[in-house]
Amino acid sequence: MRLTLQQMSGGDARAWLRSKEGVFLSDWTDAGIPEDRARANLENACELVDPSSGADSPQKVFRVLDDGEEVGGLWIGPDSSGDSAAWWVWYVEVNRELRGRGLGRAAMQEAECIAGDYGATKIGLNVMGSNHTARSLYESLGYRPVSISMTKALGE
Repeated sequence: MRLTLQQMSGGDARAWLRSKEGVFLSDWTDAGIPEDRARANLENACELVDPSSGADSPQKVFRVLDDGEEVGGLWIGPDSSGDSAAWWVWYVEVNRELRGRGLGRAAMQEAECIAGDYGATKIGLNVMGSNHTARSLYESLGYRPVSISMTKALGE
């Protein structure tokens, strides 16, 4: 394994986000976000990674490569708190058939290095409560829960 990250341009990053539309919308609606708000979130995400103003985006979107072959994607950048030292893993993915080989761990470690290079002193992420594999990976890398959201469908 020789993992590298290849940064995407703004237009490529926007196209990549669009290619993940179903995943993003499903994740957000599964988390209880109404579909119209989830779609608005996607539009905001596209604007973040490829601003129509032409300004450089502080968001960084990468192809995750293993020995030069694309095996996933990574999107990191400043979080939404306004604290310039706080960065966020907005999305990380390794192709399903390649999971369990250390690629996700290596991608997260690269993300941490890049964030540090941009002055970040902390990095956070969200993970679905039911994604035990990802939660285990993040915990093994030193991530700790800071809040937990819970829901219950009424009438069931």
